[in-house]
Amino acid sequence: MSEKFSTKKTILLIVVSFVLYLVGALLSSLFMDFVFKFITFENKTVYEIFRHISDFAFVFLLLWLCIYKIFHLKFEDFGINLHFEWWGLVIAVLLPAYMVIVYLIAGKLTVNEHATAEKVFLILNSLTLGLQSGFLEEILFRGIFMKSLENRWNKTVAIWAPSLIFSLVHIPGMSSFSVLGILVLIVAGTMVGVMFSMAAYRGNSIANSAIIHAVWNFILIAYVFDIYPETGKSVKSIFSICLLTNNIFITGAEFGIEASIFAILAYVVVSLILMPKKKEL
Repeated sequence: MSEKFSTKKTILLIVVSFVLYLVGALLSSLFMDFVFKFITFENKTVYEIFRHISDFAFVFLLLWLCIYKIFHLKFEDFGINLHFEWWGLVIAVLLPAYMVIVYLIAGKLTVNEHATAEKVFLILNSLTLGLQSGFLEEILFRGIFMKSLENRWNKTVAIWAPSLIFSLVHIPGMSSFSVLGILVLIVAGTMVGVMFSMAAYRGNSIANSAIIHAVWNFILIAYVFDIYPETGKSVKSIFSICLLTNNIFITGAEFGIEASIFAILAYVVVSLILMPKKKEL
């Protein structure tokens, strides 16, 4: 970006984009609630698929309007493009594969019974969820937030500040709350944010962090694999792994395996691999 942001403009851009992100999700929900009053589907999973698509469309449009029409900038100024690198695709596959292998060792695998059509819908649901959450969150945190802070201050602030915020906004997603569980989530959420930041900087694009984020959510967060502690309950996933322990460092406490010690280790290793040279920070 040729223009150097003031502190006021930086904060305003971050706040406005975050508010519009939330507004887009709300408008999408209201819109789909209205549509579904007139359209019904026999398979309930279809509703979720359309909600993911709608959410992506509404939020993306509002963020686009924010950047182009309110602040008169371009998505490209924030590294928001589709410039994928080969290593981004490799990491996107290896990260969830590593987690599945680790938890297959630590738990008991169950292949849940679903009709073929239901499996297809579950995969589509997982795919749309992964793309919607992965790309939208990367546009916001590693695109708008990170590049705005870098423009005003430096890359170090741009990496760590959005990563910490990223961890904090995931606290409401916890199944229940404890002090230790929240602390574990903050550490894990910040470190995965740093990992995504390194991927975005390494490829000079949010495309690489977004595809890593999207595939992770597709495999581990939606309905492909459900990994839960022995006192937990499985959702209607295709595969379930029941852990034989309730140790919070293995289960990730109330947030789940994304905050486990195995996940944190992966975030740190990938961050170190992708870390730019010191002079670039």
